Amino acid sequence: MDASIRTRIAQLTHADALTHIELIQPLWNNYGTLSRVFLEGGDHPSVIVKHIQIPDEPGHPRGFTGSISKKRKIKSYQVETHWYVHQNKHCSKEAPTPNCMAAFDEGDELFLLLEDLGTRGFVHALSTTSLNEITVVLHWLAHFHASFINASAEGLWPTGTYWHLETRPEELVKIEGTRLHRFASLLDARLRCDLFPTLVHGDAKLANFLFTEDHTRVAAVDFQYVGQGSAMKDVAYFIGSCMSGPECERQEATILNIYFTKLRSCLTSDIDASALEAEWRSLYPVAWADFERFMTGWSPQHRKLTPYTDATTTRALDQITHELVDAARSACKAAGRFIIENKDQPLDVASKGFANQASDVVTQIDIAAQAIILDILQPTLTRYDLGLLAEEGDQNTSRLTKHAFWTIDPLDGTQYSSRVKQ
Repeated sequence: MDASIRTRIAQLTHADALTHIELIQPLWNNYGTLSRVFLEGGDHPSVIVKHIQIPDEPGHPRGFTGSISKKRKIKSYQVETHWYVHQNKHCSKEAPTPNCMAAFDEGDELFLLLEDLGTRGFVHALSTTSLNEITVVLHWLAHFHASFINASAEGLWPTGTYWHLETRPEELVKIEGTRLHRFASLLDARLRCDLFPTLVHGDAKLANFLFTEDHTRVAAVDFQYVGQGSAMKDVAYFIGSCMSGPECERQEATILNIYFTKLRSCLTSDIDASALEAEWRSLYPVAWADFERFMTGWSPQHRKLTPYTDATTTRALDQITHELVDAARSACKAAGRFIIENKDQPLDVASKGFANQASDVVTQIDIAAQAIILDILQPTLTRYDLGLLAEEGDQNTSRLTKHAFWTIDPLDGTQYSSRVKQ
């Protein structure tokens, strides 16, 4: 750290001098350093300095060094800076994070000057946990998520987490031909269309939580992937970072009950707690499946890919399949009943304006049947971000840009009716 930066840190902290600098760790892929700077005089005995410097040739043990990876990482530091400067101060006092003292750049280098959480007693990063420590983190997550329900993600990731589908095209390509690949966009859409969106930490692994000496309180660090999304992404990812597959399976109900009991106590009175809990519980397996989609493309032999993650992913994919099939079945039955009930009614035959006579005619029965179908399918269009190709009425081009779409052509017998009238 050169003299001008040392002087600037001293000025920002009102310190007389910097006594020494302790390297905590290099940043991911050699993108800089995280250091503890000890001060003499001033307001703080020590501060944390995150020094971000993009390397000319980053290295990664799995080879993720291309332009996509580099842009994602640069964006993550921009997001983290915005978070600390603007949103961090709105965190609940029950979800501690380091205060940001300053953020400044020097040429192509960025410096984040953060509170040293050790001065507040948050000193231990754990590698193993008991249910007691897990409970403490789940309570932190509940307070954090409750604080940011329906909050804007301006300046953050539009969709939080480091494995978000849009930012991971390389990993997606590697699972082509699998069921997970076919469902990837449906999983992503379902998590984005949560009825109660909040902000998520985005990298809520055990290593990013610091405990007090007695392990009764915890604070979180590393907000590079904070953004809007489903709270269950944080919960599932955290549990996977500190529990084995068999433990996750055995403790799933306990974990969710701990989280939701605390969450209910954090919610404001204007939020329907029962509806929120029902929605978020349904997204827990979806969050696991979304993470497995990433991990399978990133590191298919990783220890986090367990029989539990496979079973939970299957549960999520089956859940989506059943929902879509049930919606289609209900739409078909309802439209079919309507057509049968009106089969003897006189028909008003109109033209669609097509040159082909077989495709040109339309009746009020066709239009009404399609409206019934659309009404039943509408929730799935929103929930899974689906396009639409409908036989009757004005056409749109949504099917050309969406990852999947419904095709609707009501069963009608119009052509027979048309010939009879002629």
